[in-house]
Amino acid sequence: MKNLLVFFSLSLLPCMAQAQTTSDTFQQFRSGVMEGYGKFRKSVLDGYAAYLDTVWKEYKAFRGDTRDEKPKPVTPPDVKDVPPVQQPEEDKPVVVQPEERPRQPQTPQHPATPVVPTVPQTPLEASFSFYGTTLKAPRMECAAVEQLTPQKAAAAWRQYEEGGMRKMAETMKGNARALGLNDWFTYEMVRECVNTQCGAATPAARITLQHFLLANMGYDVRMADSGGAPCLLFAVAQTVYSRGYIVIDGRKYYIFQDNGRDAPEGGSFYTCELPHDADPGSAMNLRLNGMTGMRTGDRHHCELTYDGITVTADVDRGQMEMLRHYPQLNVADYAMSVIDPKLRGAVLEQLRPHIAGLSEGAAANRLLSFVQHAFDYATDGDQHGYEKAYFFEENFFYPKNDCEDRAIFYAYLVRNLLGLDVHLIQFPGHECTAVCFKDSSVSGAGYTYGGRTFIICDPTYIGASIGQCMPDYRGMTPKVEEW
Repeated sequence: MKNLLVFFSLSLLPCMAQAQTTSDTFQQFRSGVMEGYGKFRKSVLDGYAAYLDTVWKEYKAFRGDTRDEKPKPVTPPDVKDVPPVQQPEEDKPVVVQPEERPRQPQTPQHPATPVVPTVPQTPLEASFSFYGTTLKAPRMECAAVEQLTPQKAAAAWRQYEEGGMRKMAETMKGNARALGLNDWFTYEMVRECVNTQCGAATPAARITLQHFLLANMGYDVRMADSGGAPCLLFAVAQTVYSRGYIVIDGRKYYIFQDNGRDAPEGGSFYTCELPHDADPGSAMNLRLNGMTGMRTGDRHHCELTYDGITVTADVDRGQMEMLRHYPQLNVADYAMSVIDPKLRGAVLEQLRPHIAGLSEGAAANRLLSFVQHAFDYATDGDQHGYEKAYFFEENFFYPKNDCEDRAIFYAYLVRNLLGLDVHLIQFPGHECTAVCFKDSSVSGAGYTYGGRTFIICDPTYIGASIGQCMPDYRGMTPKVEEW
């Protein structure tokens, strides 16, 4: 047996060598592509001052989109208060066609920084606080820009280039990677660093420095001026709600003022034009894939209990503060994001014994009942004063939640505990879920999508079992939000 194993191992050597050669070839190809991209992108940045130093084009701003105009119910309905359905045929599945969504043009998904950053030679002399974490950065000064004009913007860009400010961009990118920051928090970190060191400068001066750093970090970001109010324009990979934007070459650019807030509605914005064949950089990606580098150690403990099930979880208060005013996205983007993988795993392990040995329908029902009753309900307006969907982990921090928060929570449990395909679905003023059961005996209100049947499971319809739809939405075709 020993000889057989030796022979078998040796027989793999030619294949392994071939695989190694193929891998090396691919890496050489990828390196060549990235090197070519790096040179192409660098040529855009090297010529950026010349683009700025031209007549800026006028763009009209659009009012920020609203995800759902209809208000949510102040109190969730309880199934015991709803008269029984008189006509069962109302619960026959409707057919939902996959939505043809207009897709925003995307830049190639290359790393924001094509070349691995070198360690800057400038001493790390300055520090700033970022959500309770002290970060260090080279000391810097804003160019003197009283008002954002093409000439002033171009002069500031040249001054930063000559002053070696690109090394500062490399340092900031390194900080972001070390902390595991996504693109949104990277932008916030840059803004905080600039505001700390250049707090006495004009908004126009801070905007020019933020723009230089972010553009050299690889982002598709523009400077703009609106009646003397400077701002940044960001391309974003997702749809952002309740934030104004302009459209350049068919692509949305969302408006961010010096303080990171939205600009007043309407108005004209002036910004420079880049050549149509130039790579503008990467769109900001607002999905999250773990925030393990930003932990304060200040934990909030939560305990959810119902029907013999108790789930406990500890969330980091610092992370919750970071997410408090996160941009408004589609519900599916919250569902696809991850804040704390360890917390999620612990939640699943606590729930798993309570559905062990149950059929699909019974397990889905038990989870549904738990989510319906373990949380208190409140609309975002009543609890926060603004629209705020929760990431999964935020449900353990705030005292109450509403329909989209419960839908995100329940969808995650069904997908990861039962291994079933689940949709997030939107009705006017309401969000819930629908599950595709492998067990054909499970029935109820639902719809067909791509030839498969999905059964309504509503975590906000108190006391409802799987297959029971709120009366206001029976027979209505929902909007499917795939994730």
